Amino acid sequence: MSEYQIAIETIGKTGSLAILKDETVVSTRQLPSDRRTAAVLAVSLDQLLGELRHSGISLNSVSVAVGPGSFTGIRIGVTAAKMLAYALGLPIFPVGSLAALAINADPAGGPRSSASVAVAINAYRGQVYAATFTAEELGATNPSAWENRAEVLSKGDWQDRVAKIAAAGPVALVGDREMMPDGQRQLFCNSAVPPAIGVGRIASRMRSELGADAAGTDPFAVLPRYLKPSAAEEKASTR
Repeated sequence: MSEYQIAIETIGKTGSLAILKDETVVSTRQLPSDRRTAAVLAVSLDQLLGELRHSGISLNSVSVAVGPGSFTGIRIGVTAAKMLAYALGLPIFPVGSLAALAINADPAGGPRSSASVAVAINAYRGQVYAATFTAEELGATNPSAWENRAEVLSKGDWQDRVAKIAAAGPVALVGDREMMPDGQRQLFCNSAVPPAIGVGRIASRMRSELGADAAGTDPFAVLPRYLKPSAAEEKASTR
């Protein structure tokens, strides 16, 4: 039996939404880049949910990218997803941001033609959020084994890692282009697929992995995965 879900991501300066029927995309929304996420997320959610009501489709679950990523953005996205899941009485599935970006490299030039996918997004202050996934992992039906993978690296350590991965076999680089080493930018896969689709694809597999009656996570137990203190927290700790 098919399941419908709404996927939410606010990983970076903007965000995206998607409705999926299992792993098939039904509709998407890219949040405007010229306005703050907090100002447009609720409006875009209402528009997308309105489309569902008009089509007579009922949601079965909510999924959300929980980080790492923008401190403010992730907080807004996670809060919206929790409130939506609670209000509608739906299961919620938290998904790692880097895994969602990696799985979106699949359709063109991604894991099907590469041995691995390396992801990096800007963590600022000379650091990156990074993770590497194999093609086998991204094609597997057990995302709980890898969707949470992420770490904080210095830019130098990230560049060294990319060089080693590239030397070992074909690799696709995804994430923030400016985080990619100069000598490896030809490996960058500039996916136009909204990250929310990757969130939804992984969440669909998580639900299948847990079984048809999966309850998901308690909405109020879903927390952002920041991995590091914010700039304000680091500054406060030095006072």
